[in-house]
Amino acid sequence: MSRHAGLRAIMAAAVTAFVVAGSALAAPSAFAEDAVPQSTVQSDAGAQSEGAESDAPAEGDALPAAEEDPGAEPAAPAETTAPDEDGAADDSDSSSDVGTGADAQSSTQAQRARSLDEPEAIQTSIALTPAKATIDHGGSVTLTATVTPVEVTGTVTLLDDQHAIGDPETVVDGAAVFTLDDLTVGTHRLSAGFLPDDADAYSGAASDTIEIRVIGEAEVEGAKLTWGVKASFRNYIYNFTSFKGRAALLGDARQPAAKGVYVWPNGSGTVKTDGSAADVTFGAADGVHFQSHPMTIGGKSVYALDMTFTKPRIVITSPTTGELRMDAAGYEFKSMTEVGAPYLLENALIATLRLPTPTKKGTTFTWTDAAATLTSEGAIAFGEFYEPGETLDPVTFSLPADGEIVVKEQTKTKLSATPKKATKGKKVTFTASVSPKLAGTVTFTYAGKQLGKPVSVKKGKASLATTSLPVGIHSVRASFSPKDDSTYGHSVSNAVDITVLAKQAKTKKRTTPSSGSAEGSLLWSVSDKFTAYTTCDGKEAYGMSHCAKGSVSTSGVGSGYLFPQASATKWNARTQTGTVAYSGRVTFTGYGQTMFQVLNPSITVTGPNSATLHTGNTTAYGAASYRLDLGNASKTVGAGGEVTWSGVAVIGSMSSGGAGGSGSQSIGFDSLSFTVGATSSKSFGSSSAGTDETQRTPAETAPASTGITVLTDADRLRPGGRIEIEASGFEANETGILVVLYSEPILLDDAATADANGVVRWSGTLPKGLSGEHTITLQGSVDAGAVIDLAETDDGSDGAGAANGTPTAVEAQSVQAAGLAAAPAPGMGLWEWWASAAGLVLIAACTTTLAVRQRRRAAA
Repeated sequence: MSRHAGLRAIMAAAVTAFVVAGSALAAPSAFAEDAVPQSTVQSDAGAQSEGAESDAPAEGDALPAAEEDPGAEPAAPAETTAPDEDGAADDSDSSSDVGTGADAQSSTQAQRARSLDEPEAIQTSIALTPAKATIDHGGSVTLTATVTPVEVTGTVTLLDDQHAIGDPETVVDGAAVFTLDDLTVGTHRLSAGFLPDDADAYSGAASDTIEIRVIGEAEVEGAKLTWGVKASFRNYIYNFTSFKGRAALLGDARQPAAKGVYVWPNGSGTVKTDGSAADVTFGAADGVHFQSHPMTIGGKSVYALDMTFTKPRIVITSPTTGELRMDAAGYEFKSMTEVGAPYLLENALIATLRLPTPTKKGTTFTWTDAAATLTSEGAIAFGEFYEPGETLDPVTFSLPADGEIVVKEQTKTKLSATPKKATKGKKVTFTASVSPKLAGTVTFTYAGKQLGKPVSVKKGKASLATTSLPVGIHSVRASFSPKDDSTYGHSVSNAVDITVLAKQAKTKKRTTPSSGSAEGSLLWSVSDKFTAYTTCDGKEAYGMSHCAKGSVSTSGVGSGYLFPQASATKWNARTQTGTVAYSGRVTFTGYGQTMFQVLNPSITVTGPNSATLHTGNTTAYGAASYRLDLGNASKTVGAGGEVTWSGVAVIGSMSSGGAGGSGSQSIGFDSLSFTVGATSSKSFGSSSAGTDETQRTPAETAPASTGITVLTDADRLRPGGRIEIEASGFEANETGILVVLYSEPILLDDAATADANGVVRWSGTLPKGLSGEHTITLQGSVDAGAVIDLAETDDGSDGAGAANGTPTAVEAQSVQAAGLAAAPAPGMGLWEWWASAAGLVLIAACTTTLAVRQRRRAAA
């Protein structure tokens, strides 16, 4: 056997051994060209010496004759080489003289010398690259082994977990290609070894180890699902006892804690061993039956709210997304006093899921707090109690699998936002903090929609500033996708609720007297959100799909719910403590009852940072008193000693008391401002706002004497004559504005309107029978007035005729109360409409006494 052939045999046998022993950093000896091992050289030399000693003729013996060859020349006689001066044999002919140990040693040294003269083998390298790192079981994967330098030839052997697999592949143009289609489920650690054709010129090489994951489908038994449906919905069912709500568990579903989340056990199905897909169903009869608002229809007991959820199903559609499906049956929720149409849904898509990276314990996957967003089909399943896009309770589920499962390292994402309440068009900034601080991108979403483009993570943070959120309440989340997604998993943040309000028209600022102590007042809108819920007006701005269809009425309260200071105030001006009393009433009515009320409120200040608001509320939907945070409010002291606190937070909440889609049955209060000063001399009328057009009643005395511009010349103002006025500062497109003439209130119009800029322009006829100084007012979201002087007519009369009595405010309101017609056309006085009414004679007979009394007072 030649030296090269022997080396190849050694290399082929050692393919597996070199990978086991070693080394990805240096080529193993089996794949590297080396000189013949010392032991081999010595063994060959020894064998040669022994053969020489046994076959060489003794001195004086004749050499054996050469084999006969007709064409060969006679062999020349052998010559003996004499040693040189040092006694060493001539290297050029040492092969003919190997009869002694010294000669054998000399031969070995000569071979070593020749080896040192040979050129050193060229180092090679090999890299193994897969076309993909993950394949499904039964699929194939292509791997390319790239050898350098490119001109070297040889073969590559592929190894799986240090064991050779398949046949070696020949290197062509610096590469050898392998296709594997029979890998078993699990993780395979593959490497490659290169064996050069010319082992003298090139070394062998070994690649680094790579991993190929083969994903299979594993059976799931004993899966568990935990879901609370929606915390606010459970609160509505369990805690509003007046609604007589209840929830019944069905089948094997259970509720570990009273009024808590629900658990479905014993789910079965399949899951991919990397958790990228799954389909698991729970018991067909397992679920929850919700009912509330009982009533009797046709002798049968029914519920306005009635819905059942059974047979939940978890479907994982990708590593980051999933579905919650259920069977659902019930009745559309229309109101608390009527039953809607029935519905029945099978395998309904209740919610889409944003999945975190699963954790692994043994052979069980667990996804914790997957974010759930209500779908259109899910809204139907809830009886349209909520709207699509509503945030539901998070979903947690565990899937025990019967095969090897693989998970990645966990990441965490935390989301914050500033501000959390903004007007439409104002900027909201979201910041996602990612740990560990990895490269990647963050995507911000709400209601299943993406906000802007994905943002790159820098130093563990990603921020997005946006003005694109629509009006409403939105739950926003951030999802992190790592750049190194083979090692690290994605993560989904907490939800942050953002309230975006519609733009409001500007209103006039209130002013205080320039001298003396300013009049005290409490300015408190109570809760804009609760107002929208009660009246249904603007409920969309707060993300509500249902409302109470009720009304908010006031008495003795000014615009924006301004409560005047009352005389019962007991205040220590030196310590700025005591109790300040206010007058007025605001009542929230819905579902045929008073839901919340503020009646003659008062505030007790006990120190620089603390106070208590006494609401006068006696309903079950809120408390009679709430703490106030003065420490974070703004405090000023006026020139007259009046003290004002602005931006005072009311600590606590009220219950919405209805089937609101607001996302919570606990609604917070608006902040308030209050002034402790002199007893107020202001007098306000009453109003009622609800689902119909706003209805107001005139104040007993003129609420304002400035703010109106009289466009009619002063010398043309006559009893029974026309007048045209204008005022600004009202809400855009406001309706139901009252036009009232004083000293005694005479309602001239109850349907004046403002344009898009909040400007009211009104014209009408002044009543007859009046003369002298009067105040004409506009009463709406703000109050405005002007003092006018009505001159007597040319004949010296006051314009009153014997045949046409002038209707008073009482008469005008009688017409309105009688419901004879809708509100008069804008610009037309109510009394003018009365005069033209077909039923004037009949009505006048009922009001003669009042008319005569009014005329007598005017003449006095």
